[in-house]
Amino acid sequence: MELYVKILHDGAKNVAVQITGKGETDWSQVVDGDSLTHTSDHLVIDAIYFAIEDDTTVYIGWDLEDGSTPIEFLPLAGRSRIDFSEVRGLQCPVGQSNRIALKSLGKGLYTILLDLSKHLGG
Repeated sequence: MELYVKILHDGAKNVAVQITGKGETDWSQVVDGDSLTHTSDHLVIDAIYFAIEDDTTVYIGWDLEDGSTPIEFLPLAGRSRIDFSEVRGLQCPVGQSNRIALKSLGKGLYTILLDLSKHLGG
């Protein structure tokens, strides 16, 4: 099990994150908005691009500050792109979250690109 996270762009309003992994992983924080150059109150997922080897599933979750298990909201498998711009991005449904976590099941390779925007206030 391997997991690598690279911040490709960390601007005043947008963030691009590349996640590459192999094998099964438990929940791991992949983005912490408080550690970015320009912090925000919460992050919004604008788009996700992914290529995941067959028989492998990757789950994306909102990582809450109370230390509980992340809120799993998006299972990914196969190869595709999901654009949430028509609905103004994907946001945490319970309060605001500035952290994103990931877990994977299976033995395959995967690469995911998160296109995020930073937001202040409600």
